[in-house]
Amino acid sequence: MKIKNLLIWMMCIIVLSQIVFANVILEKTVSDTVQPNEWFSIDVRITNDNSYQITGTLYESQLSFLEYRDYEPFVQTGWYKPPYISVDKTVDANSYTDVSFVVKTDAIGNFLTPNSTFNVNSKTYFSNSVEFSVLCNQNNVCEKDLGEDYETCSHDCSTGSSDGECDMIKDGKVDPDCLPGYDPDFVTDSCSNGVLDEGELDVDCGSVCDSRCFSLISDILEDVDDFKIVIGSEAAAEDNIAAIDLAGKFKIETVEDFEVDLNQNLIVLGGPCVNTVAFDLMDSAYCTEEFADGEGSVKLFKNGEYYQLLVAGYNALDTRIAARSVVMHEEFEEEFNVNSLVTHGSSLDDVNVVI
Repeated sequence: MKIKNLLIWMMCIIVLSQIVFANVILEKTVSDTVQPNEWFSIDVRITNDNSYQITGTLYESQLSFLEYRDYEPFVQTGWYKPPYISVDKTVDANSYTDVSFVVKTDAIGNFLTPNSTFNVNSKTYFSNSVEFSVLCNQNNVCEKDLGEDYETCSHDCSTGSSDGECDMIKDGKVDPDCLPGYDPDFVTDSCSNGVLDEGELDVDCGSVCDSRCFSLISDILEDVDDFKIVIGSEAAAEDNIAAIDLAGKFKIETVEDFEVDLNQNLIVLGGPCVNTVAFDLMDSAYCTEEFADGEGSVKLFKNGEYYQLLVAGYNALDTRIAARSVVMHEEFEEEFNVNSLVTHGSSLDDVNVVI
């Protein structure tokens, strides 16, 4: 009988634990109009519909492209543990409280702020995620340093302009941001006339300009003496090991992302959520947007006269496999004669390259 009563009592505790704090709601909103380099707020409302007061901790992930005014994020260590902000809050019975994170960004485009969480004792509540857009500054000047290009700010940046993006639109103008042959207005017949025409790139290839004269990944890897390997300041152990592999192969130094910018030749290791240089290259706030599960990417970028080779993957192992393919690039001679490729494999002994 005692055992039966004990079991009934335990079941009651379980049921009650599921009822306690059941009426707690989190709602996240973002200012309607967001302009670059202007403060705006991400607001989280905590509503307590219970008949008693509650106290808990609100957790907000820090987004790498945002500057926070009033809160200092706590930086975690380890793979895919983003910095976060924690705020302790008490909410009276049948009441609500608001928490505002005042932020700004110099990035332009569409972004997502993920769910906030509110922990009360051992119970966790989740807010909605919110998408928001940072509008361009319409002043008839294509401000590339603010992230404006034809896609994000067509008002200021026309097709075929030097905006850092190859728009691949046939408009009678050769887009200087496109690789030779990629813009539909590019005339290939002019590539062997001994003259550096519009849309052709001044590279060390004699007087000939063709697809081989624009450095492909294989061309870049033939001479990387003036390159640096870049890893995130909070990079995973796997990224550090991958950097050691690359440094051992090419005999070049490794630096952290805050030490460099795009005005250098770089091998950029890791995706946009672990490497700020990768974020600048990919212009993406989503950690895995450019990657499929189980895949990595090796992609060549050009900014002015400088090249950046991005080596990243869906997760730490995928990044490590992508880096291993670069170390083994002589074994994939044909596959590396491109500007972008995909890697996949189940282990470091199973490296595959797909064009």
